[in-house]
Amino acid sequence: MASARRVGLAHVSACGHDLGRCALHGRVDGGERPGEARVLIEEIRQRLGAGKVYAGEMLPRLGEAFQAFAPGDWALAASSLEELAPEVIRLGGSHAQRDVFEETRIEAHARAGHMEKARALLQERLDRRPNGRDTRWLARINQQYAGSAAG
Repeated sequence: MASARRVGLAHVSACGHDLGRCALHGRVDGGERPGEARVLIEEIRQRLGAGKVYAGEMLPRLGEAFQAFAPGDWALAASSLEELAPEVIRLGGSHAQRDVFEETRIEAHARAGHMEKARALLQERLDRRPNGRDTRWLARINQQYAGSAAG
């Protein structure tokens, strides 16, 4: 869950044109330097138009989803990440990088109030790979869900 929290936009030069890997490392969120994130996303769109981006249209959309997450537009982040979920494998990368995507997606749903969806995604994750951290995260989401259902 900590990796899904805002960690700031790395310098564009550190990312080069690899928005996917930067986003999956949680480095493209638009939080500290939203102008640089927009520039990077626009550069990716230009490269996409020239046929130079193997991951396709999902790549700039992923950057925009992380940008929505950073300032707290949870509903937009959740819906954007949900749409991109089937395509995230196109970015390659490590399991840890894909975990950042998955964790951000779960947290966006939870913060948007989509508790059933957050719970279901987290339970799927626990079914694949049980661990204490995700068990505690699910308990927190269940507690929030119980609170929102009672209120």
